[in-house]
Amino acid sequence: MNKIISIVFIVLLLLFIQLASAANVITEPTVPSSVLPGSIFSLTLKVTNPSAPNAPPIENIQVSIDTPRSLDIDSSERTIPLLAPGQSVILHWSVQVSSSSTSNYETITISLNGDSLSQDIDVPILIKSIESSLEVQNVQTNPASFEPGKTGELRITLQNHASYSLRDIHLALELSPASLLAPLAGTEEKILHSLNAGDTMTVSLPVRALPKAGPGTYTIPLHITYFDKFGQSYTKINSIPFRISAIPQLQVSAEGTPIQGQVSEITLKVINMGLTPVQFLNLKLQHPALISSSSLYFGTLDSDDFQTEQIKILADAPFQIPVTLEFRDAENTPYTETVFLPINVIDQATAQRFGLQSSSSSSYLIIGLLILMVIIYLVQRKFRKKKQHD
Repeated sequence: MNKIISIVFIVLLLLFIQLASAANVITEPTVPSSVLPGSIFSLTLKVTNPSAPNAPPIENIQVSIDTPRSLDIDSSERTIPLLAPGQSVILHWSVQVSSSSTSNYETITISLNGDSLSQDIDVPILIKSIESSLEVQNVQTNPASFEPGKTGELRITLQNHASYSLRDIHLALELSPASLLAPLAGTEEKILHSLNAGDTMTVSLPVRALPKAGPGTYTIPLHITYFDKFGQSYTKINSIPFRISAIPQLQVSAEGTPIQGQVSEITLKVINMGLTPVQFLNLKLQHPALISSSSLYFGTLDSDDFQTEQIKILADAPFQIPVTLEFRDAENTPYTETVFLPINVIDQATAQRFGLQSSSSSSYLIIGLLILMVIIYLVQRKFRKKKQHD
């Protein structure tokens, strides 16, 4: 039994002596945080002998480097002839990155071998190509133009141009009290968990156009933040365009009752019943009964407002007069509409019955009364003069 214990003790002692005699060094590699395809970077290795001052030096340390195919090193082997206790040596290499490299992590393996020394170090290096990454490929609105006070949605299509997936994509509309759009139930933000390389995705953001919003084309900032597969964050701001408009609604009416066979005036009234103003409003009329200008220019007509113009006609029977309206909305979009206005023509008897025209007998009676009054005045005047003379 004592013999077995002695053998075990001797084996452990020899193992301890072997371990104690094994050399050890401290290695400190340095590389850039990331490199670009086609670039050249410097690899630095600091080797330190941490042994006690009375320990023997380490001799003939062979340093070799193993690189992946995407990296090319100028000289893969170096030799450190002697490394005394407490001494440090710094080695440098130039490394060429292949121009065809894609974004990825690669590993450089550094091996140190010598008398009683064997040590391997793995050095990760991030190759990151310049890629357009996440792009707003398309923006659409539904409907194509928002009407004041109505709801719709912004449809934003994103495309991942990177060669790797992107994650935690956060989209947020920058809405303020001065904005012309308001979110529906806090939907001004969207989060996508991931978007694979080359994929596209469409995000919908429901919104409401404020009732006070005037017609026009506007933009709203869209903030996008996301992470790549290496954990690096990105932030970008896009301007999202949208339109606010309403279809003009004009109503035309004719006021007045022409009398058969007489030149009569009719008032044309144009009312803007829509939510948007119109401009360059011009009316064109065509009919043989029209004896005044066939073109009437109104200019600008605001929402919930009206304008009138008079025309003169001469007709013997009721008819319809075609009126063509030409105008532009607030965004300068041209419109042309044609309406047919019924014109009711009445005869003279009907006009007299409704008091729209005096009868001939009444006219003669009035004239006769006026003549009689003049005669009575003259007779009285002559009689007074004669009486004064007597």
